[in-house]
Amino acid sequence: MEDDDAKPEEGQEPKKSKKKLLFIIVGVVLLAGVGVGGAFLGPKLMGKDQAQVAPEPAASAQEEAISATATMAPIVVDLRDAEDSIHHMKVVLSFELSEGTTEDDFKKYSPRGRELAIAYLRSQTFEFVTEPKNFPKVSKELTSRATEGIGAKRIQRALITDFVSQ
Repeated sequence: MEDDDAKPEEGQEPKKSKKKLLFIIVGVVLLAGVGVGGAFLGPKLMGKDQAQVAPEPAASAQEEAISATATMAPIVVDLRDAEDSIHHMKVVLSFELSEGTTEDDFKKYSPRGRELAIAYLRSQTFEFVTEPKNFPKVSKELTSRATEGIGAKRIQRALITDFVSQ
């Protein structure tokens, strides 16, 4: 009786190592096939292509023509916190001007918008204005007040371009 662990004769390879090699090659080929198949068929099987998943930028923002822009001088105010300590805040507002509005027209009316923006900021607490979740509310109200003072017909869009607090 022959022993399986016995050394093969010279020139012959053991049967186990041929089976292992064949098993490894088949495994690698199957793995590569599954990877390639998944890359090509995965999006189709999932129902959506990657291009469909990515959000498209707003068409109105890209198609809108901007005639001119103007920036209001920085607004610096002191705000009080809950402990009655004073904190400084600097805000800069920029405006996309409506067609037909010149920068000189904007400069004539900007003190009105600046006054309303300052009044709004001074009426707020430091905690409210600096809380990240409140930024959209603050931004909307601040730009709304400035736009009201300058005149909505002169402004296409208002933007906060600087918002710093200490």
